[in-house]
Amino acid sequence: MKRILLIIIMTFIVVSFSHAEIDLSLAHEMEHSIKIGLQWLVEQQEENGSWQYYPAITALAVIAIVNSNPNISYQFEPVAKGLGFIASCAKLNGSIYTDNMPNYNTSICLMALKEANDPQYSEIVDRGEKYLL
Repeated sequence: MKRILLIIIMTFIVVSFSHAEIDLSLAHEMEHSIKIGLQWLVEQQEENGSWQYYPAITALAVIAIVNSNPNISYQFEPVAKGLGFIASCAKLNGSIYTDNMPNYNTSICLMALKEANDPQYSEIVDRGEKYLL
C-alpha cells in the first residue's frame, strides 16, 4: 500500500513539473511571437507616421504597440509619430479622418489619443468628443 501511494505521489510530482515546463515554453513562445509582431508592425509605419494612410488604422497600430509590452510608452518614437499623424488629421469640426468614414476614424483615434493622456492632444480630444456627441 505504501508503495502504491509513493508511486501515485511521484506520478503527480512528475506531471506537475512537466506541466510547468510546458507553460514556461509556451510563455517564451508567446513573448517571442509578440516581439516579432511588434518589430513587423513598426517596420510597416510610413514616413509621415501613419499606417496605410488612415488615422483609424494608425490608432489601432499605436494601441497595439503600447499594449504589447509594459515597457513601451507613448514616448516610443513610432508611437509618438503615429499620434502626430492622427493629430494632423484632426479637422476644426472635431472629426479625425482623411478620406472617408469620419465617425469610425474619429472614434478609434480618440481611443488612442485619450489613452496617451498627453496634454498636447487635449483640445483635439475635446473637439472629437463633441463631434461624436
